[in-house]
Amino acid sequence: MEKRKVILFAVLLCLFANSLAAQTTEAESETSDNRRVDFTFKFPTSFYLNTGDKKHSAPSPIYFFPGIGCVIPNDFWISFQPGLNFNYSYYLWYEGRALPAEIENRTATTLSFMLDLPAVFAVSLGNTKLELNVGPSILIRYGWKSNGTSEQEFEDVTRINNYFWSNARFLYIASGLSWMFDLPFGTKFGPFINFYLPLGSLIAKEKMNGMILSAGLKVTL
Repeated sequence: MEKRKVILFAVLLCLFANSLAAQTTEAESETSDNRRVDFTFKFPTSFYLNTGDKKHSAPSPIYFFPGIGCVIPNDFWISFQPGLNFNYSYYLWYEGRALPAEIENRTATTLSFMLDLPAVFAVSLGNTKLELNVGPSILIRYGWKSNGTSEQEFEDVTRINNYFWSNARFLYIASGLSWMFDLPFGTKFGPFINFYLPLGSLIAKEKMNGMILSAGLKVTL
């Protein structure tokens, strides 16, 4: 008798679990159907190429460039994934150019935002997804006079800000790869690498000055 009760209880428990799983799957499906936008968080380290005179400017700096973005739509092989990364750095003015500076020689403290506007092409590989992105990027920079600098250097700060926006130095073409792994609750996680071609520097005949190579981790929710 006890054995039959145990079997009956086990059957009822299985039926209840199956019903609960079906309801959960249906709810997740409805949520997925209703929300076609995912949000992304990036944690990269970025190398910025400085081709200026190293005797007066800093070596090519390395920045930590965290950012946020979104995926529109989140359920198709091609998507639009705008993103915004930010950091701050130091610049000086030397021989008609704004160049990265070390803290001891800085003239301007600069806040930078990299606005990415890529199209992303995805290929599913089991429980992972390989993503190829390409599109324009805009580097938005604004500098102000650093603490400890003289009032005479205020004009250099103005020159630095003008330099950022002249000859389309703000304009980049970015391309990159991401390898995203599926995690529970619809979350994805994986490494990525991006290359930023400085169109403005090429237009200004400054070769590859300002080229950026960025690599890190991305989370999609």
